[in-house]
Amino acid sequence: VGLAGIGAGSPSVGFSAGRPRLKKAIEAMVGQHRETNFNTHAIALTEALDVRKGVPGVLDKVIERECIGMSSTAFTEAERQMCMLEVQHQIDDMATTAETDGQDTIRSLRAILSALRAIDAPKTMVLVSEGFLMQDQIDEVTELGTLSAAARTSIYALRLDDQSFMADVSDRFAPIASMNDRSARGQGLETLVASSRGALFNV
Repeated sequence: VGLAGIGAGSPSVGFSAGRPRLKKAIEAMVGQHRETNFNTHAIALTEALDVRKGVPGVLDKVIERECIGMSSTAFTEAERQMCMLEVQHQIDDMATTAETDGQDTIRSLRAILSALRAIDAPKTMVLVSEGFLMQDQIDEVTELGTLSAAARTSIYALRLDDQSFMADVSDRFAPIASMNDRSARGQGLETLVASSRGALFNV
């Protein structure tokens, strides 16, 4: 059994029968998940992506929701402008982070599958992930299926429930498009396992 971590600082272990070593490495894995507690506003990832794509009305809707009450005389024009800037900055940061993480995941999987081609034997890859953003990179993800066939590697994905990573239990039930966000992140995994003739399991 071998272990390959995706994400900065994630450990990797070459093929080994040493279970204690593998277990210790798994416990140290953090993946690419990033805490978002510093975010000031409750903005859905799908909203941020729609704004990035220029979908009409989405930015105005988010600003109206997040800066509610800012039209009151209790707030100055400077405070209203600050709120709008905060929203726009957070949207840009969320979209950029999600897109970068998706690209990094695809690049890492490509490198792993390319390395596995050197081992002339059937192999099984178990990918544990919350999912990754695919956006318009469907060709790149589909290519991973071709690489997996060349590497004689079957890919099985375990999709984690991202709500289990939220710091505040009350946040887990926030109605801000959580299903749409999970769907957007899940498309990458679904396309990957379909192109590699693997299987996807929700855990």
